Amino acid sequence: MHIGKQFMNYKLAKELKTAGFPQKIGIAYGVHLDPMTGSDGCKPTLTDERSESIDYDTYVFVPTLSELIDALEEYADKWEMTKDNGMYKVFYDDISSHPQMTLEEAVAELWIKLNRLMTNFIQTH
Repeated sequence: MHIGKQFMNYKLAKELKTAGFPQKIGIAYGVHLDPMTGSDGCKPTLTDERSESIDYDTYVFVPTLSELIDALEEYADKWEMTKDNGMYKVFYDDISSHPQMTLEEAVAELWIKLNRLMTNFIQTH
């Protein structure tokens, strides 16, 4: 695990959490909102359930690329990825992410969009 490198900002990780992406409790790789600045640019932190400094209301899990791909398992045969000028974009049929700096961010955005589409479908049927 590369703690020093930030694969995803707090805002996107929070969107994943809000959309229902599983949050790991225990030893987890997470991002914390900096309470002093309100910044989402803070570095990810390796934490465990014994950490007293964690505010689990603002804590969000940052999944690895493998965990994001596993979450898209039911779409595995149809999603595609492109990289153009250093930016990643992932597609599933006519749904796509915006160009992102990391593949993790692009796959996370696709998961959020597909999850919302499925949730809306279930609610209307």
